[in-house]
Amino acid sequence: MKKFLLPALMLATAASLTACNKSPEDRAADQVRDQTQATADAVDNRADNVEAIGEAKADATQQAAENTAEAMHDKADAIEASGERHADAIEDGKVPVTPKP
Repeated sequence: MKKFLLPALMLATAASLTACNKSPEDRAADQVRDQTQATADAVDNRADNVEAIGEAKADATQQAAENTAEAMHDKADAIEASGERHADAIEDGKVPVTPKP
């Protein structure tokens, strides 16, 4: 553990000394890079959220469309069954047939 700590400490010290020796231009450029990276990360996070919301809405819309279609199919089945019952009643003589002119 001590063998690892000493080189790590020396490396950290060298890095901080290097940072102190940066020119004002380098420090300003680093600050701009840091700020723009933070802004870009925030925009990426917002984009991910918008995408997730869009997917959720699309799923909900698709589900609603499927539910509506299912209800329409059920209604069509009911209409068909009602017509079949009516036709059966006509054939059985339970419903009088009126000739069409």
